[in-house]
Amino acid sequence: MATVFKSDKVATASMGNINGIKGSQDFALFLDFENGIYESKSNNTVNRNYSLTDVLEVTRSNLSGEPISVSKQGVEKKITSTTELRTMLLANGRFGVLQEDIRQNLFLNSAAPVTQTISVPAGLGKIIVSCVGTGSIVVTGDVAETGSAVTQSTTKAFTKNATGVATNLTLTLSGSLSHVQVEVSSGATTASSKITTTGAAAFRNREFVKIKQSLFDSLIQNKTGFTVLSQTIDTNTAINSVNHVSDRLGIDTTTGKVLAMSGVNAASNMLGYTVGFVGSTATTGANSNGASAGSQLFKPYNNALAINNGVIKSAHNGLLKPTIAVANPLTATNITLGHGYDGGYAGLNGIVTKLVVYD
Repeated sequence: MATVFKSDKVATASMGNINGIKGSQDFALFLDFENGIYESKSNNTVNRNYSLTDVLEVTRSNLSGEPISVSKQGVEKKITSTTELRTMLLANGRFGVLQEDIRQNLFLNSAAPVTQTISVPAGLGKIIVSCVGTGSIVVTGDVAETGSAVTQSTTKAFTKNATGVATNLTLTLSGSLSHVQVEVSSGATTASSKITTTGAAAFRNREFVKIKQSLFDSLIQNKTGFTVLSQTIDTNTAINSVNHVSDRLGIDTTTGKVLAMSGVNAASNMLGYTVGFVGSTATTGANSNGASAGSQLFKPYNNALAINNGVIKSAHNGLLKPTIAVANPLTATNITLGHGYDGGYAGLNGIVTKLVVYD
């Protein structure tokens, strides 16, 4: 026996497709990391027999800082391999594959935190202070926001009084905290996942997440012309986020790298977007502009890149951007999930919830 509900009202708007794609369903690859749905289409054949490790791969140089992964059920674990993929459940319930750039935790004995004074090396970048637990931290010292308090739900960015010298901070702890992190921002003004320290500061090195090479090679027949879409969300944005640029989607090519970079400016409530080609002086280019962004905490960034006939087209959160000229043909070697590169190209510190590729 079944119950059927009917309505005498005519629909006036599309409810969208069940997989969330508001557009064509003739994709070559659809990856929904949030719901564990991984699907490919080739020669009218649909394949859904994939696991996460069948569709993505990652490399990192070491396990310094004891990188963590958090399951959709909220279970935290330390990864044990330099090729182990990581996931993250955000505080607002969003879930996805974790992609993070290099960061350093300057707070010592981070898992057994006590009040301490630390010295942040000279240099640019905001100081991001975050914590886990039911207590709080009062930050005083050589920063404009001296005396401000930080809690688990109010990660904050601090502005150095001077960037040419070390910044001395005292962090006074109260309550019950299980982890404290002090890091200098690169890219988005957001705290990254836990970096465990003992008696010395520790780095968690850059990781490189991309489509499984064998899968990319088998599915993308035209490597000089295709479109890729992704959605990214920063991990733990500071409540006083400032302007930044970070890589959120990339295409590696035989001559360089196409990077889709975006950021926010909380002061003017604007969202900016830049597309650049890195690695070939003859085809370097960049475009950017802004649009009203609204609340920046856990804001999804929808990114699109297309390469074809010597141009790169791009869009961000529904806004089409100017094209940039590249070598023709430009042969892609893989799709990356937003990792950083040396030379000032900061990577994503956040999750990728979905990725779609049209051949």
